[in-house]
Amino acid sequence: MKYCPKCNQPGDGAFCIHCGTQLFTTQDNLGMSSGTVLEGTLYTYQLQKVLGQGGFGITYRALNRERGELVAVKEYFPVRSAVRAQDGTVQVKPGYEEEFKTGLESFSGEARMLATMDKVPSVVQVMDQFQKRGTAYLVMEYLDGTPLHEKAARMGGKIPPEELLPKLPPLLRDLAVIHKLGVLHRDITPDNIMWMPDGTLKLLDFGSARNVGGGNSMTVLLKQGFAPVEQYLTGGQGSYTDVYALCATIYFLLTGVMPTSALERLEHDDLQPPSHYCQGLTPQQDGAILRGMRVQPKERTQTVEELARDLDIQEPRPEPVKPTARKPWKWVAAGVAALALVIVAAVALGSKEDTPKGEAWIHSTKPSQTQTETTQPTTTQPTTTPPTQTEPQEQVSEEGLVYLAGEKGITIVGFEGTLDADGMLFVPDTIDNQEVTEIAAGAFSGHKELQQVWLPYTCTVIGDGAFEDCPGLRQVSAFATLASVGEDCFSGCDALRAVYAMEPEDFRQVLPQECRAYPFEMETGVGALSFVMVDELGVVYGFLEDDSCVLLDVPANLEELDLSDTPSGENTVYICEGALDNATSLRSLTLGNDTIFPFGLFDQVRGVDSVYCQNNSLAQSWFFSCYGAAYLNILREQEGGDYIYPDVNAVKAAMVRAQELVESYEHTRPDGTEWSSVLKENSVDWSYAHEVIATLDEGASRVDKINEMAEYILEREPESGDEYYSRLGLGLYYGETVRLNLLGIIP
Repeated sequence: MKYCPKCNQPGDGAFCIHCGTQLFTTQDNLGMSSGTVLEGTLYTYQLQKVLGQGGFGITYRALNRERGELVAVKEYFPVRSAVRAQDGTVQVKPGYEEEFKTGLESFSGEARMLATMDKVPSVVQVMDQFQKRGTAYLVMEYLDGTPLHEKAARMGGKIPPEELLPKLPPLLRDLAVIHKLGVLHRDITPDNIMWMPDGTLKLLDFGSARNVGGGNSMTVLLKQGFAPVEQYLTGGQGSYTDVYALCATIYFLLTGVMPTSALERLEHDDLQPPSHYCQGLTPQQDGAILRGMRVQPKERTQTVEELARDLDIQEPRPEPVKPTARKPWKWVAAGVAALALVIVAAVALGSKEDTPKGEAWIHSTKPSQTQTETTQPTTTQPTTTPPTQTEPQEQVSEEGLVYLAGEKGITIVGFEGTLDADGMLFVPDTIDNQEVTEIAAGAFSGHKELQQVWLPYTCTVIGDGAFEDCPGLRQVSAFATLASVGEDCFSGCDALRAVYAMEPEDFRQVLPQECRAYPFEMETGVGALSFVMVDELGVVYGFLEDDSCVLLDVPANLEELDLSDTPSGENTVYICEGALDNATSLRSLTLGNDTIFPFGLFDQVRGVDSVYCQNNSLAQSWFFSCYGAAYLNILREQEGGDYIYPDVNAVKAAMVRAQELVESYEHTRPDGTEWSSVLKENSVDWSYAHEVIATLDEGASRVDKINEMAEYILEREPESGDEYYSRLGLGLYYGETVRLNLLGIIP
């Protein structure tokens, strides 16, 4: 019996009779085949699809066959020390036995850790744990939510404070409970917190968690930007360790900016407050996040309860919770007691010292299928001559792909088709209902017309020299975590500029010098990447979910670049950090109407000999706003004031005011309302603001006029002396005369 991976209905045949979805039976990436049945401690689970995989494990969506409910099954599968056998079992690589065993004990420890928290609502609930097929499995509740980094990406790169902060009290309360149990999570990041459909938050992945004071090494696989400095050491961690990671997570979600690594901040701490990038935080909340991210642990907020008070949200008041002597699977009832259960020793679940005191770990005594088979009497069968095995024959798909069909799937061995003028080739997920799993050595070697390749999510192997000497190949998109990448797979591909990959690290050692690997859904500053394209000039563009275009990289030999003309025909809305780092020959840059860039890139942009932009465009006003901010900061350095930064919403407001000045050259708007109402209309966060109005005569210098306006606005700052304009926006409107409007903002 097969189960549909989409609608979960049972069915036979190649397709689901309920929804039409193909019923897959082959392996998903490195994982087991969908349809595989695992016998757990009390229930059996039928795998449906791979939800995700990393360096140490694979998580599947599965169906509890007896209860008819969806669950998540996590399999211990360390890619460094294990391989998948043809029968789907896990086998240890020679020489890695001790490493595999240590990791297996840690994996089982995660299950024991989660079992102590079965009454903590914000923690994913563990439901079963067992060892089979050469490895261990952990069954958890299935969470149909969205990781917070994806939630932020879908909201434009940030989650507004009014959306995020009210969700935190239950999570803070439950994290305090976890700490009172003596457990540190040690890996709180945006991708380890799930935003559930009902608006609650769930904390995931306790694979790095440890009991405080347990004597074990406290090292962990660090995620730069979210790990505090003490996690780079082997001790000295406490509740303040999770406080740092949580505050760094909040910082990233509110601002869309990755926090600077704690190690880098040891020598020079230039971390900007969250309010520098987002609006809506109170000064108290702004300071609370920064205190929670202080580099030195002694100077940092120490507990989650303190953080809740500082954030001015409901204080969590956890009741003391202690692990109790109980069967950990919460649904075990009297009716189950009739099953023969035994408490197993440390061979299956780790040493006695690793098991929380007083906990019983249960396993069914029902013999496994393997045990049953080995107890059967054997008889000698008559010797027969096996049928002659024939080698698989090359076949050609509709796309012109030459392939071999084998037990492990389809291997692409060549290409005999024709390509369009754009040289784009999509390798399908399946051919003849079998998944494409491998690009053979030399499969596309020497193909002159090939420019863009999209590999399927099923393909996990790229053979040696697979794309060797493809002089026109510009980009490759790989949608799977690769088990093997040939050393010379891109040798001679001098035009290759970008690889968009599930795991960029798979490619870093084999790429040409001027090629970069971009991770799936990489945060750009204005949203997450959906895909990457490289034009004929070698310029790398990224496209977001809303189809807007960003600039990712410019080749070193390019002299002219027009961002109003992209491969999609859309204007480029953003120049990403690092996009101009290699543009050493760039002499002419034309901005699209809506092109903006980080203020930190202004020196690189204006360093180009000729920069062009359309009059009355956002790009033009943004460029001159950056200039005005740069000039003001020179003056600020002389008098010791804080820096000022251009704000895109303030720029848009200033552009509206500049156009309105044609009708009413006064501080009131043409409809008679106060001029400051334009700030609210453009979502500008302000407590004090001032505008400077000017007219640019024909032939007059815009730079001189902006300098004059900037100097004047400094004179209009509050007289208290302890408040400075930290945001500005400059708008220009070209009519019969040029109107300028400069806004100074104190959030």
